[in-house]
Amino acid sequence: MKKIISVICLIAILQGCVVFLGGAAIGAATASAVLYDQRKTKTIVNDENISYQVTQALQADHAIASQCHVGVTAYNQVVLLVGQAPTQELKDQISTAAKTVPGITKLYNEVTLEAPSTNLVQTSDTWVTTKVKSYLLAAKGLSSGQFKVVTENGTVYLMGLVTHDQADLAVEQARQVEGVQKVVTVFEYQHD
Repeated sequence: MKKIISVICLIAILQGCVVFLGGAAIGAATASAVLYDQRKTKTIVNDENISYQVTQALQADHAIASQCHVGVTAYNQVVLLVGQAPTQELKDQISTAAKTVPGITKLYNEVTLEAPSTNLVQTSDTWVTTKVKSYLLAAKGLSSGQFKVVTENGTVYLMGLVTHDQADLAVEQARQVEGVQKVVTVFEYQHD
């Protein structure tokens, strides 16, 4: 009941703070995430805000915005950057720009050195993410709210706060999905 009240309050707050958080899409995503997420509401909102601010910092850099494709995901103030950059210098610029955002406890720059992926690859990645989430949801012993799933160029990144057993099960489930070339874990571990 407390979580539902928190969601209602969050929705009311977000209606007034849409510009601050970057639009209704972020507000709606945050509100629905709260229902199933094990993180505290404040942490979820902070993560959404960090993702938005990092994205804004990357878009403010003309070289990054025009030559790179970068996805930003935050979970418990840990930031994962995925995508493509044509040079090591631009990849380093991406890290530098992201680090200007306050509140980040750890940054993983998994951007690869290559041309930005095509729309077809990005669509395929979205489908793979959907399938991985479905497998995780169906797996006994896992909760869908424990994970953030990001797919980039066939590589699946799993983020979340999990036990070692849950991590092993999640990786096993993700590897079963057609289209997954590799699974990378960016977990924080709880005691078993």
